[in-house]
Amino acid sequence: MKLKSNLTEEIKVFIKNNNGIISHELFLKYRDVLDSNKKIIIVCENCNFEYTNTWNNIKKRKYKTWMCSDCAKAYSNRMRSGISQDLLQYDINNPLPFNLYSQYINELKNTKFPVKINCKICGNNYIIPFKNIYNRKLCANQECCHICVKKYKDDVLLIEDDFSQYIKNNLPAPFEIYLKYRTIINTNFDFNIQFNCECCNKLSMVNWNKISHRKYGSDKNICNDCYLGYVGSLDEFIENNRQGQLKNWSIDNTRAQRTIESRKISMLNDPEIAIRHKQSMNEFYNSEAGTIFKLQCSERAKKNWENPEFREKCTSNTNHLSGKYGHIYFDSSWELSLIVYYYGNIERSHLSIKYEYEGKQKRYYPDFIVNINGEKTLTEVKGWRCDEAEVKMAAALEFIKNTDIKKYLLLYLRDLKKLSGFIFYNTEAKIQTLDQTLLIIKNYPSKWN
Repeated sequence: MKLKSNLTEEIKVFIKNNNGIISHELFLKYRDVLDSNKKIIIVCENCNFEYTNTWNNIKKRKYKTWMCSDCAKAYSNRMRSGISQDLLQYDINNPLPFNLYSQYINELKNTKFPVKINCKICGNNYIIPFKNIYNRKLCANQECCHICVKKYKDDVLLIEDDFSQYIKNNLPAPFEIYLKYRTIINTNFDFNIQFNCECCNKLSMVNWNKISHRKYGSDKNICNDCYLGYVGSLDEFIENNRQGQLKNWSIDNTRAQRTIESRKISMLNDPEIAIRHKQSMNEFYNSEAGTIFKLQCSERAKKNWENPEFREKCTSNTNHLSGKYGHIYFDSSWELSLIVYYYGNIERSHLSIKYEYEGKQKRYYPDFIVNINGEKTLTEVKGWRCDEAEVKMAAALEFIKNTDIKKYLLLYLRDLKKLSGFIFYNTEAKIQTLDQTLLIIKNYPSKWN
């Protein structure tokens, strides 16, 4: 005797307790005694997807009643055609291995037949419907999960085991891996690179995307904090920046000029803006990044100081006599007089000596190195006596202990006057008596004009 129209109470309770899903065992128990057009939800034993159909439609199937329509249809077609009987051994509990994927493309390309994938990138195992793999626009024939395909796109094909091991273990890759793949992989990788910064030597972690898109030094292991200072020291950047500024300032009323003028006006009219600007600059210079930036500026200044033209530009003053005698630069009439007195045995000093004064670290650049009686003597011409000059002298005496320089000489006005035959070239008339083929005057004191 067959029950009509309604599902039994046992089935209703089971469905209520299992979110509307009926079990295969319960269906088989009432299959022959229950006749109903009520819709039920089953979980396909092949693709593991939920599927909704009426009780009677499922009961009428000849093959594999506990499957969704796609899987049941594919199974029925295989049974009728009599091909690929070896596929019958695979189901959701025993999915098709990916190494057999290519053999069954024509038969299973439109089905949800389960395929087991051990992703070669992330190392995770997934069971994916056959047609989902087949319909991929990227990497359809690669054993990669849907997550890695979406994340890395075509670059999946280029990733080898030396890189994938870091992705699998969710670890940042070393800089050597980045150098190997940076010209191969074009995807914006959301992946981190770990290295010791060549500037500050700190262990740093930088996003792959950020470091690969750097305009300068994309092949350098430099952290984000040091990168600004590194770029600022590059000759190419300095020249490009100079050319850009010249281009901007060659046009009247450019945006750059208007911006600068507006900032000046704002700071003049609103003291709070000036205070906030000063506070923000102090916060930066007191931070770790500011300390690194100051050190980089110091190193860059020392490098620039080795250039005679740069030193000449920095030390020139409109209130002092300046120029060259022979190849030696001078910045005062006293320095010129000393050069003439020792000419042939004197050269400009390029030394830089550290010293501390009033709690601040400073640098001292002596004037000349003079060969006196066969001994190198570090010589400084000083216009007046001060405490800082004595500190500089002490630092210089300590410095020359490790050099071939034997003495340090600090010359004040009275010391210059004691030199036998010494002439002060401190007027235009006296300067005219010098060898004009050796003398190049860059600037006359304003009082001589």
